[in-house]
Amino acid sequence: MPIEFICSTCGAKLRVPDGTGGKNVACPKCQAVSVIPGATSAATPPNDSPSPKQEHSDSPDWGNGFRNPYSFSESSNPYQAPPDFGREDTQGIVATGEIVPTRVYMGQLLRESWNLFKTHYGMLWLVLLLLIGSGFIIGIGMSPLNIAIVFFQQTAPAIALIIMQIGFAFLQNLLMTIPVAGGFACLLSIARTGGFSFNDFLTGFRKFVPCATYNILIWLISALPFTIVMDLAGILGVIPTGRLGIRATDEMIIVFGILIVATYLWLLFSSLRLGWGLYIIADRNVSSAEAFRISWDISRGNALTIFATMLVLGVIFILIAVVTLLIGVILLAPYYHAFFTACYLLMSGQNFQGRKTAIELTEE
Repeated sequence: MPIEFICSTCGAKLRVPDGTGGKNVACPKCQAVSVIPGATSAATPPNDSPSPKQEHSDSPDWGNGFRNPYSFSESSNPYQAPPDFGREDTQGIVATGEIVPTRVYMGQLLRESWNLFKTHYGMLWLVLLLLIGSGFIIGIGMSPLNIAIVFFQQTAPAIALIIMQIGFAFLQNLLMTIPVAGGFACLLSIARTGGFSFNDFLTGFRKFVPCATYNILIWLISALPFTIVMDLAGILGVIPTGRLGIRATDEMIIVFGILIVATYLWLLFSSLRLGWGLYIIADRNVSSAEAFRISWDISRGNALTIFATMLVLGVIFILIAVVTLLIGVILLAPYYHAFFTACYLLMSGQNFQGRKTAIELTEE
């Protein structure tokens, strides 16, 4: 039986799932934090009744108090964060509740992402600046390697040059895992609570191993084929960056043209199906293999919708860029963060509306 109580700040009547007594929760109307009172006597089970955790003991315990986030939880609130890394009260955003693959629609994606964007514009800009700053720092740190590649590109054998370029891209992608995963954690926190802490941004450090493993896996599957084809095309003179002075034949241009299109389409398709793994790892205590499976599941039937929506957004952004001389596009830069965050939350069955939490608000 749900627990009902009155918000002491605004007087709104709140309803929360049974078994959540004693926990802190934010009022969806005024955002004031209240302690949920204990369940009424009618809803309180006898002492010999099993606790919610015991009732669902078939849900495997992951140790340190963690429960499987895909099994039934004692709270149906999908936004409530359980203890993370052994802490009883955490600012982390590892959510409980089921991930339910859900079909999404273009109008829904546009509406919810715009709502998130306009409600938390400043916070989204802050996350974007953190990511830009992190990328700049990583770029500065890797500049000696980039200079070395430029220095050797005229003298190194073709195969050695390809290996160096692929290695550079691999290392850069690996290092960017840390700020990107932290940025995703911040975006999820913004969508659920209206803000984030620096602790959220450190998620990429705390979960570096699964995040890095997933990033490497996806890079090998999605980006590596396209990277190899483009590097070969550039070295052999198929595209106008030839470094060996080779004049490409018509047959080479046709073959590489087909390979470039095919590998790019695969990159696009695999990114739409598997590009949600870092969101999932930042959101849940799962392995990289489990994140791979979940990403594939929640994007099934949604990849084409997301792609079509991205095309529509691309046209809109081009028109805005022309009309405002790029100023409008710069101001809208954080929108894509809001868009992809909304995509993940909606595809995984975690609907949201601005700062609204998962509490069910009822009015008399």
